[in-house]
Amino acid sequence: TLRFRLTMWITVVVLLMVVVTNLMVRAVEQRALTRNYDQFLVDSLEEVSQAVIELDPADREKLFPELESRHQVNEHQSWFVQVFDGSKQLIWSSRNAPPLPAPDISSELKGPYDGKTHRVYEKKITTFFGETCIIRCGYLHAELHDDLDLLNRNLLVVTAFISLAAPLGGYLIALRATRPIAQIIAAATQLQPTNRNERLPIR
Repeated sequence: TLRFRLTMWITVVVLLMVVVTNLMVRAVEQRALTRNYDQFLVDSLEEVSQAVIELDPADREKLFPELESRHQVNEHQSWFVQVFDGSKQLIWSSRNAPPLPAPDISSELKGPYDGKTHRVYEKKITTFFGETCIIRCGYLHAELHDDLDLLNRNLLVVTAFISLAAPLGGYLIALRATRPIAQIIAAATQLQPTNRNERLPIR
């Protein structure tokens, strides 16, 4: 029937719009989440770099408690930090740091770049005392993937709800749109050829 076809078309159009919109939202949110995580890496690396720049090599042991404190604050994001000297020998590392190779950095900055399991950012600095150090920060890919999975689940719930509501909404719209036609058809079937005074109802 016409009403059924209208309901189907409205439902299909609504679902297509929802799918396209959700794909666009997912793409935008994925880029935004990645930028936010990368900005977190940049900010945390700058904080560590500033602490190392002011470090007197003779007081190196005083830096470790501060680094451990920063690590504990950000540990819930799987954040790790490592400090290397100019010869790329490890000076200090947080306990959750992955077994990455020594830094291979030729310029001042490297990254953020993707390792096997982590996203990593590295920076070469020179302290106030002329010592060269390399700072490495990073976080687990799983942290970003967990946020993306949460976004996908929310979008899936919205899509499922609209998929259930769209046919009902489509039927109500089709019912309202076809009601005048149904009334005309019903009235036309009651017209008598012998009675020329009968007319279709006009609003």
